Amino acid sequence: MPQKRQRQCPRCGTRTTARSHCGIDLMPWRMNKRRIRAVHACAMGRKGLDYETYRLHLLAVGVESSKNMTRSQYQEFFRRMQRLPDRNRRSAA
Repeated sequence: MPQKRQRQCPRCGTRTTARSHCGIDLMPWRMNKRRIRAVHACAMGRKGLDYETYRLHLLAVGVESSKNMTRSQYQEFFRRMQRLPDRNRRSAA
Protein backbone atom coordinates (compact mmCIF):
# COMPACT_ATOMS: atom_id res chain seq x y z
CA MET A 1 0.00 0.00 0.00
CA PRO A 2 1.52 3.35 -1.03
CA GLN A 3 2.21 5.84 1.72
CA LYS A 4 0.25 9.06 1.78
CA ARG A 5 2.17 12.22 1.09
CA GLN A 6 2.71 14.44 4.11
CA ARG A 7 2.02 18.14 3.82
CA GLN A 8 3.05 20.90 6.15
CA CYS A 9 0.49 23.26 7.64
CA PRO A 10 1.51 26.85 6.83
CA ARG A 11 -0.06 28.12 10.05
CA CYS A 12 1.47 25.84 12.71
CA GLY A 13 4.15 23.88 10.82
CA THR A 14 2.72 20.45 11.69
CA ARG A 15 3.37 17.73 9.10
CA THR A 16 0.28 15.63 8.41
CA THR A 17 -1.37 13.37 5.84
CA ALA A 18 -4.80 14.92 6.56
CA ARG A 19 -6.59 16.87 3.85
CA SER A 20 -6.84 19.94 6.08
CA HIS A 21 -5.25 21.27 9.26
CA CYS A 22 -5.88 24.42 11.33
CA GLY A 23 -8.86 25.16 9.08
CA ILE A 24 -6.64 25.33 5.97
CA ASP A 25 -7.14 23.03 2.97
CA LEU A 26 -3.76 21.36 2.35
CA MET A 27 -4.71 19.47 -0.82
CA PRO A 28 -3.88 21.06 -4.17
CA TRP A 29 -6.98 22.00 -6.14
CA ARG A 30 -7.20 20.93 -9.76
CA MET A 31 -9.80 20.79 -12.45
CA ASN A 32 -10.55 17.13 -12.97
CA LYS A 33 -12.91 15.31 -15.32
CA ARG A 34 -15.76 15.42 -12.81
CA ARG A 35 -15.51 19.20 -12.40
CA ILE A 36 -15.18 19.82 -16.14
CA ARG A 37 -18.26 17.65 -16.71
CA ALA A 38 -20.15 19.66 -14.08
CA VAL A 39 -19.24 22.95 -15.79
CA HIS A 40 -20.43 21.69 -19.17
CA ALA A 41 -23.59 20.06 -17.80
CA CYS A 42 -24.61 23.21 -15.95
CA ALA A 43 -23.86 25.67 -18.73
CA MET A 44 -25.05 23.80 -21.79
CA GLY A 45 -27.45 21.32 -20.25
CA ARG A 46 -29.22 23.03 -17.38
CA LYS A 47 -28.88 26.63 -18.53
CA GLY A 48 -29.14 25.89 -22.26
CA LEU A 49 -26.25 28.13 -23.31
CA ASP A 50 -24.94 27.83 -26.84
CA TYR A 51 -21.22 27.33 -27.38
CA GLU A 52 -20.44 31.00 -28.05
CA THR A 53 -22.29 32.23 -24.95
CA TYR A 54 -20.60 29.53 -22.85
CA ARG A 55 -17.20 30.77 -24.10
CA LEU A 56 -18.11 34.36 -23.21
CA HIS A 57 -18.92 33.30 -19.66
CA LEU A 58 -15.57 31.52 -19.42
CA LEU A 59 -13.80 34.67 -20.63
CA ALA A 60 -15.75 36.73 -18.10
CA VAL A 61 -14.17 34.73 -15.26
CA GLY A 62 -10.73 35.04 -16.87
CA VAL A 63 -10.14 31.70 -18.57
CA GLU A 64 -10.38 30.40 -22.14
CA SER A 65 -10.94 26.75 -21.23
CA SER A 66 -12.65 25.10 -18.29
CA LYS A 67 -9.58 22.85 -18.00
CA ASN A 68 -7.49 25.84 -16.87
CA MET A 69 -9.84 27.14 -14.16
CA THR A 70 -8.58 27.90 -10.69
CA ARG A 71 -10.75 27.28 -7.65
CA SER A 72 -11.85 30.92 -7.49
CA GLN A 73 -12.68 30.97 -11.23
CA TYR A 74 -14.67 27.75 -10.84
CA GLN A 75 -16.64 29.23 -7.96
CA GLU A 76 -17.22 32.51 -9.81
CA PHE A 77 -18.41 30.63 -12.90
CA PHE A 78 -21.05 28.80 -10.85
CA ARG A 79 -22.11 32.06 -9.16
CA ARG A 80 -22.66 33.48 -12.65
CA MET A 81 -24.64 30.39 -13.65
CA GLN A 82 -26.87 30.69 -10.57
CA ARG A 83 -27.91 34.17 -11.70
CA LEU A 84 -29.12 32.81 -15.05
CA PRO A 85 -32.54 31.20 -15.44
CA ASP A 86 -32.75 27.50 -16.24
CA ARG A 87 -33.67 26.69 -19.81
CA ASN A 88 -37.29 25.90 -20.62
CA ARG A 89 -38.00 22.21 -20.78
CA ARG A 90 -40.63 21.19 -23.27
CA SER A 91 -43.53 19.36 -21.73
CA ALA A 92 -44.51 16.00 -23.21
CA ALA A 93 -48.19 16.98 -23.50
